[in-house]
Amino acid sequence: MVAALTKVSKDNHEDMSCFVCVLMSHGEEGQILGSDQRWIPIKTLTSTMTSDLCPCLQGKPKLFFLQACRGSKYDPGVETDASEELEEFIGMSDVPELDFLCCYSTVEGYYSWRNPDTGSVFIRELCKMFMDCHLEIIQILTRVNHRVANNFQSYTTELQTDRKKQMPCLASRLTKDFYLQMPVKKQYF
Repeated sequence: MVAALTKVSKDNHEDMSCFVCVLMSHGEEGQILGSDQRWIPIKTLTSTMTSDLCPCLQGKPKLFFLQACRGSKYDPGVETDASEELEEFIGMSDVPELDFLCCYSTVEGYYSWRNPDTGSVFIRELCKMFMDCHLEIIQILTRVNHRVANNFQSYTTELQTDRKKQMPCLASRLTKDFYLQMPVKKQYF
């Protein structure tokens, strides 16, 4: 992954309006598993697209979408009128500079669900929103968060993992509104 992103960072992106990277693998706090079975810090991957290493993307959005666990805790969900202390926010260490956005399938420390038949609920909802919506990227991701948080619940045969929830999150240092332009579907009569 590092070699692929480093290679891409050296390409000429002057005619491009943004960079998008989707990573889907196993993960743990701050790291993602490569196909070589080595753990790679997410910051190492995002840092390949910084202005000093990829100057032609300076001032352009760099979007990273990560479908991976970020720990091993299971999210039991919370009642919407319940008041619980929030866990300490660690920060945006994976977002190296301006014009970066990292969107994660789950919050730090937690398990991310994937069904062997239907795939990732996070990626599925993200794709639906990109295809059906022409909102600004933060509005789209907020709706993805809503759909996953409110419509997903695990169904397993084990008490420890059954009826658990998932909450995506994002870290943004975008400096402008950003809209994805999807190709118009042609209709034939």
